[in-house]
Amino acid sequence: EVTLGQWVMAAFAFALTLLITRIVKREVIHGWLERRSGKDIPKLISDLLGGLVLFIGICAILALVFKRDITALLATGGASLMILGIALRDILLALFTGIILNVERPFRVGDRVRINDKWEGKIQGITWRTTILLTPNSELAYLPNLSLANAVILNMALPDTCSRRALDVVIDYDTSVESAERILYAAALGAAGVKH
Repeated sequence: EVTLGQWVMAAFAFALTLLITRIVKREVIHGWLERRSGKDIPKLISDLLGGLVLFIGICAILALVFKRDITALLATGGASLMILGIALRDILLALFTGIILNVERPFRVGDRVRINDKWEGKIQGITWRTTILLTPNSELAYLPNLSLANAVILNMALPDTCSRRALDVVIDYDTSVESAERILYAAALGAAGVKH
């Protein structure tokens, strides 16, 4: 039989669980972790961790206050987490890859990179799921972080921003050699960031 004292204790423990869930979501995830990483953490992560804290709290209330066997509930919760993990597999892999990219920093915003000899451009932003690349044609490419996990990344901004590029310049055959040299020299002097 369940006594009134057990119900009061369960209500207090449930209110405490809700408070802890709110603290985890607001202060730890959307507070401390966002300040530390400098990025917005997706709401999905805070909802999943909040749900996990709430589930643990309910299991603790049933086991400690009402003295119930929670083995079946834990098995059901584990199976539910497994199904949720399979359903969110790609999202979670992209998320963890984004976290690794933000921790290891193979490139930063503003770096010129070449990825798998397919994509080349300047990094505009790195989010938890995608990396935004500005191509030389002024197009924004949103590359999934999952595709960057196994990519060969050439960072042309490291160790310094000096790089060598080959350019094909077409000049008419009837232009004199001296004129062609003056044109190329003036173009090199007028280009920003060119070292002579």
